[in-house]
Amino acid sequence: MQNTAIHQERIATVLYHVQCFVVVTAAAVLGSVPAGAVAGELRFVAIEVHSIRIGLPRIDAEVALVGGRPSATEKSERELHFRGRAHGQEITIARFGSDGHDRLFDRFELLGPNGDVVGHGRYVTDLRELSAAGVSKQWPSSIKGVQDIADFDDAANLGVAHTTLNVPITGMLRDTGDMAGLADEWKITVDGNTYGMDADMVRRLDSQVRAATDRGINVIAIILCLKRQRGRVAANLLHPAADLDGSPSGVIAANTETAAGERLYRAALAFLARRYSRPDQKYGHIGGYIIGNEVQSHWYWHNMGRQPAMEVIRQYAQQVRLSYYALRTECRDPQLFISMDHHWTNQHGNDDAKAMPGRFFLDNFARIMREEGDIPWQIAFHPYPENLFDPAFWEDRTATYAYDTPRITFKNIEVLVDYLRRPQLCYSGSPRRLILSEQGFHSDNTPEGDILQAAAYAASFVRISAIEEIEAYILHRYLDHPAEGGLNLGLRKRSADGRVGDKRPIYDVFQAAGTERQPSAFQFALPIVGIENWTDMSPRPGPFSMHGPR
Repeated sequence: MQNTAIHQERIATVLYHVQCFVVVTAAAVLGSVPAGAVAGELRFVAIEVHSIRIGLPRIDAEVALVGGRPSATEKSERELHFRGRAHGQEITIARFGSDGHDRLFDRFELLGPNGDVVGHGRYVTDLRELSAAGVSKQWPSSIKGVQDIADFDDAANLGVAHTTLNVPITGMLRDTGDMAGLADEWKITVDGNTYGMDADMVRRLDSQVRAATDRGINVIAIILCLKRQRGRVAANLLHPAADLDGSPSGVIAANTETAAGERLYRAALAFLARRYSRPDQKYGHIGGYIIGNEVQSHWYWHNMGRQPAMEVIRQYAQQVRLSYYALRTECRDPQLFISMDHHWTNQHGNDDAKAMPGRFFLDNFARIMREEGDIPWQIAFHPYPENLFDPAFWEDRTATYAYDTPRITFKNIEVLVDYLRRPQLCYSGSPRRLILSEQGFHSDNTPEGDILQAAAYAASFVRISAIEEIEAYILHRYLDHPAEGGLNLGLRKRSADGRVGDKRPIYDVFQAAGTERQPSAFQFALPIVGIENWTDMSPRPGPFSMHGPR
């Protein structure tokens, strides 16, 4: 059952849209706006090299056009760009302010005669004229990937095509007073302020990105803010409402609430795009960026304190937008992903101020982005089995074939694919890109457990490779990690001294996946899964119903 807080917020959202419909319909009937138009909405916001063009609504009304930082709350923080009768005029303003402020990142609003905001604030959505030196190379055709590679030569031998790297940007920025002698290579300027990067950390990242790129492995960066780095200037990157002591993982939401926090965040993202989108791939190439981790379970992986669900969604929408624009200033076609776990209509735990259902998160995130000006965000999903210690996902009881399924796991991943075809979730009429960026199978370190883990990977790969909309399947992980709550998810065991240890049976199954050896290498798994041939694991065709058995 949907929790009370989420249910109340959903009712409030519906009532709000009903109210908007009544206002617009009445205005159309009275003749103040054309029938079918949205009263007070900006028609477009487009950027050019040195200017921004804004289309006012086609209404005969007195309005004021203002713009400012997304988190600006005081009227004094917003610039007045126009005052007068709208009449569908096109307003042109300078892109850069006298202090170097880049209005690409501003939120533009219309105010009525009494100073109240009319309609939705809007951002730049037409970026066709925004030049950038960086490019994104074409992704590999193979979907096969693995996280946390400890041996890149071994990964290449396994046929790995994709990997993810955690990039804690809180450790990347130098103290502002520690810039003496810093070469221009390590600097970047945002809104007239120059920021320096920690060369040692960036060089370590270079070595990983370059090692993957040289072997044809596509790197997807996971952008994180970590509390353990709060003693540095990057403390300004941590969300001011975060519970730093209570956070279970130490992964914190970005500070998008202050001008200083926004500039630091933009500096980090723009630097990454500048360095890892170079056409010559001098430092290696990053092909995509995942913003944060499993955001609907925000207390655990996107901590900004105990918060109402809609406040978390608002903040994250703002962070994602800042990320896209910062990347876009340096790269012509950045690939940006939001991060979700396997909870769909249920949530992690019972505290509504710590987590929310995934479907609620996705629907409202998409609505906010659409209302304020959509951008090409994509989805990085984690369809772990319902019980992380039980690899037999085909037995998941909370993964059903309807839109109200409690969870989306490997058993019913096609429900998510079908859901993403809904028009309100599409971008320019097409479904968003979908990758599976973190998911794996536990072994209890018995011979039977190792075989079950391998069988689960075989069954999951058969299912995922049959869904053309899924562009990457990145297994978690290459090597067991001692700090994952007792989970053993690796293709390899970790030796007693922490080094790369013995291969598990899943190693050979992974290596064969997607090759001519797949049929014979996967054959052992059929009786374990309880089927006679792999067609019995084929994804079910949609469309699926809104309600189904639980």
